[in-house]
Amino acid sequence: NSDIFSGVAVEKNDDGTITNVVAKTTEQFKSGEVAYQLNGDRDVWGQTINTNDYPIFGGSKVYATTGCVSYSNDPNHTGAVAHDFTHGTDGKCSNCGNYEEPVQDENGVYQIDNFSKLYWFAQQVNSESRDINAVLTADITVNTGVLKPNGTLADETNGFIAWTPIGNSTFPYIGNFDGQQHTISGLYYNDNTADNVGLFGYIGGVTEDGTYKPCGSIKNVSIADSYFCGKDYVGGICGKSETNPINNCSNSGTVIGHCYVGGVCGVNKYGLVIDCSNSGMVNGDSQVGGVCGGNYYDFGTIQTHNLESGVIRNCSNTGEISGNGDVGGVCGNNAAKLEGCSNSGAISGSNANIGGVCGQSSHSGIIAGEIYNCHNTGNVTGYRVIGGVCGRLENDNIKNCYNKGNVTGTGFNVGGICGIGNYSANIYSSYNTGDVSGIDNVGGIGGYSILGYNCYNTGTISGSNNVGGFVGKSGYFYNCFSTGTVRGESNVGGINGGSCVEIINCYYDSDKFKGAASGGHCQYYINVCGKTTAQFKSGEVVYLLDALSDTDSSNDTGIDWGQTIGQDDFPVLGGQR
Repeated sequence: NSDIFSGVAVEKNDDGTITNVVAKTTEQFKSGEVAYQLNGDRDVWGQTINTNDYPIFGGSKVYATTGCVSYSNDPNHTGAVAHDFTHGTDGKCSNCGNYEEPVQDENGVYQIDNFSKLYWFAQQVNSESRDINAVLTADITVNTGVLKPNGTLADETNGFIAWTPIGNSTFPYIGNFDGQQHTISGLYYNDNTADNVGLFGYIGGVTEDGTYKPCGSIKNVSIADSYFCGKDYVGGICGKSETNPINNCSNSGTVIGHCYVGGVCGVNKYGLVIDCSNSGMVNGDSQVGGVCGGNYYDFGTIQTHNLESGVIRNCSNTGEISGNGDVGGVCGNNAAKLEGCSNSGAISGSNANIGGVCGQSSHSGIIAGEIYNCHNTGNVTGYRVIGGVCGRLENDNIKNCYNKGNVTGTGFNVGGICGIGNYSANIYSSYNTGDVSGIDNVGGIGGYSILGYNCYNTGTISGSNNVGGFVGKSGYFYNCFSTGTVRGESNVGGINGGSCVEIINCYYDSDKFKGAASGGHCQYYINVCGKTTAQFKSGEVVYLLDALSDTDSSNDTGIDWGQTIGQDDFPVLGGQR
């Protein structure tokens, strides 16, 4: 009786078989429903309806009517009423108030073609039927006009049918759901105190052997004209995902929350998010991303099950993303891997760790995180620790990435690729062409404390103190160049603004910036100087860059410097040798 005990039916299962074990209310016990279900094809249990509060041995037999199911002791089903879903606007039968049960195919997969069946499915999952499977067979519209053209919520919401997400912290969904390229429109959820909000609230979780491994999937579904407002773990497709993959899904609805807020998924813990996109507005306080608010891996999943864990691959965002801290066009906070992802939406944050692709990428585990083959073309604005690709990079790597958006900070540590890093954070074969501006520690590739290999900047860099064509202050740089204009008031350099540790084989355009390569002290300075615009065009600089690349393969990313003489104004990664 779920009115007396609110917990789960089975706390722990050691490889036993659990079938048809579900909670029932006091009213369901009184109605005869439980007696009918206990009997099945046997006549063991009975109950005199309206007399007995629950089933008894040898009591009067209970019969179920068809249509609007009711239970009685009448074998002739006197008074049976058929379902009527034609008169109500809330998807419920006007006679009994139940949602419409979808049919199942030969494999037991529910076929959903209207919103009443979708709500029925959510109801079943949230009542312990966690592993049932479903497909959409048509586009579904629940409400119309949920969002204004600018993406904000409609002024009048009283007539909207509220949504209840599929799966929750008590009953996470572990089945397979295939949208078959269909769209669900008009979902409305508005409770800023609730966690696990989206089309799906919570999917996956720890399996019976105590490890994380996929036990279901969500794929091929799009969300449109929908509004999801919650507290933590809020996403257009899913609020929280643990291990289960999300494939080929998209969201154009508005997503609002506090922590772990994403256009597709609020947080991806140990699973895969592949070929997904967001074009809707996303707003939160921290860990806010166009695709995922957070992304994490589990070493046990990798080691025990030989599976990928914590990967966001081939995903994109075009929506406007805003928050306070840890805000990114693809992911707010990453501790795993972003691969082949892009952002073209406007990204803004009022505090720190704001990035075109990722707000913060860091890890403290066995496997280093990575941002690989990703790019940003949207404008990025914030206060401090801001990057065209990543705001803060700690113990992770950025490889083969670029930024073309303008990066603007009202404070310090602002970079075309990364705002701030540590000496275990590396940037390989990446470039910036966007304009970068800030106050202190402003650079074309990095703001502060960056290790760079085979990188370049062509954007205009401006700030007050510690302003450099490549880095604002501190770091190690090898085989890099900048052809951008550099403007500042103190500690301004063609390569680095403030002090640095080591710079080798790096060049800047001395026609664009007339000052020295370094605006501060550098401990090791080898082959660092200005070259004219003509020298850059001639192929001289690419020859010098290639000379070191050919002799030092310790940081090879597989991309060589090249330049088509007479066409390219400066060296390019992957250009003609």
